[in-house]
Amino acid sequence: MPRDVNRQTNVKQQWLALSRSVNGIMFKLSGVPSGRRPKTTVSRRAYTLIELAVVITLSTLLTSIAVVSLVSPHKAARKQREAEAFIHFERVCRTAARRDRETYQMQFDLGRNVVECTRGNGEHFKTISIRGGIDIRAVRVRDRVLVDNGRVTVPINRRGISPTYGISLDDGDQSWWLLIAGGSGFMVEIEKDRDVEHAFQAIEANGADVN
Repeated sequence: MPRDVNRQTNVKQQWLALSRSVNGIMFKLSGVPSGRRPKTTVSRRAYTLIELAVVITLSTLLTSIAVVSLVSPHKAARKQREAEAFIHFERVCRTAARRDRETYQMQFDLGRNVVECTRGNGEHFKTISIRGGIDIRAVRVRDRVLVDNGRVTVPINRRGISPTYGISLDDGDQSWWLLIAGGSGFMVEIEKDRDVEHAFQAIEANGADVN
């Protein structure tokens, strides 16, 4: 979030600078010194086509900056909302397995962009769809990586524990990973593929994952 705050601060500074530039240009074009207003409102000359073109160009630039400043926070909020929804879904599945003392499983369907939680006997329990323009790009469980299409299953034992696994998500502009710890269900967001690879290598080397 600090990165988004800095970005918004820079956008506001650019907006103010350009606004001052517009005012200065308009006063110069109208024959009035910058920072001073005409003493009378009588008989001010009309704008020429060149002046209007300058105003339109600067207005378009200001509008584009405003759009960028609004899109970034919107995407960040959408990203956080989908992550929180999935973690809630995942915790509900783990809790149900502990409560029923029964094995459950989460089935990721990359083709449909949905995750289905079922009981060990195959009975449906709960389903979540990943929305907001975000797609499941890949799922990794141990050394198995499923990309683009197909289904992959993450088992949950009777104690509500699963293998550690990762989900790669993509919003069209960037991709990132959600790494979910098998024992606790704790989630961490990772941006780079190589960092995910290092995390799984460390888990395998330390024997920290669930069999």
